[in-house]
Amino acid sequence: MPDHPPIVAVIDDDESMCQALSRLLRVAGYEVRTYFSAEAFFDESALERANFVVADIQLRGMSGFDLQERLRRERPALPVAFITAHDEAETRAQASASGCVAYFRKPFPGKLLLKAIAKAIASIPESTHPISEQ
Repeated sequence: MPDHPPIVAVIDDDESMCQALSRLLRVAGYEVRTYFSAEAFFDESALERANFVVADIQLRGMSGFDLQERLRRERPALPVAFITAHDEAETRAQASASGCVAYFRKPFPGKLLLKAIAKAIASIPESTHPISEQ
């Protein structure tokens, strides 16, 4: 087991949502990195360090689905939870088909997100965890 808290990347172009999720996740013991776009997430090379990604589906620029598609190519074991304010049957179906571990309509109970993250991180094979920056 790593001696540092798991890193959760939160990607949402709504600053208040990033702040709220950051507070929730930090209180739960996670290290949090927030990004206002998928491009910023990839530009910072956060991909190598993240243990879990929470991403809004409707982002400016690269969408959450585009982000997930790229993650499947570059780090397929990295779990992703989608959040959205625009809950539609087609969006839910696309999220399910993308392989996300959870899907939440804003606003959602934080405890459900925490449960999804804990379950997903616990099921990641140790060999696929990112290397510690120590």
